[in-house]
Amino acid sequence: MNNNNNNNNNNISISLAITDDDIKGIYELHTLNLKQNLSQEERKKEGFVTAQYQLQLLTLMKDYNPSIIAKDMNNNKVIGYALVYEKKLYGRHVLLDDLIDTIDKLTYNGNNLCNCNYLIVGQLCVAKGYRGLGIVEDLYNYYKEIYSKNYEYLITDVARDNPRSLKAHMKSNFQIIHTISFDDNIFDVILWDWR
Repeated sequence: MNNNNNNNNNNISISLAITDDDIKGIYELHTLNLKQNLSQEERKKEGFVTAQYQLQLLTLMKDYNPSIIAKDMNNNKVIGYALVYEKKLYGRHVLLDDLIDTIDKLTYNGNNLCNCNYLIVGQLCVAKGYRGLGIVEDLYNYYKEIYSKNYEYLITDVARDNPRSLKAHMKSNFQIIHTISFDDNIFDVILWDWR
């Protein structure tokens, strides 16, 4: 299943991450943008990703529901991604396990989220040099197009010390529903209602 969707940016394609090269591209972009791999100045200006992934978990995630990627077709390079994480993967990532535990205790519009069908954005990243071009919105629009038929909500959390990321998510129809603390960091739990 490889649905390509060309966005308004010339030569940038939005699709599902289904090949080994797609997964490796996600991993490389993820590693470059990990909080611990960036200077404090760069984190503040450009944002960062918090959750660290191993290649094996990214590959396993693809077998449940492929993540969404943006590729620069000029060089066939992954320049953005929105990871798709299922509750069924519980026990494989401590940060996401904590988020699932939190989500399953929350209610939204009178519904206990533990009884709802939701997906988690395991992480979102756009490569430096491609930011501010609307790629976040394109990734999330495609995410919704592919997965909203089977899921009610898309949920994630964003570190408070990453305002650039929170702003991008709010622009893509997410809303803050809760706040949590993990490893001495504050995160806003955000939800996009697809119903």
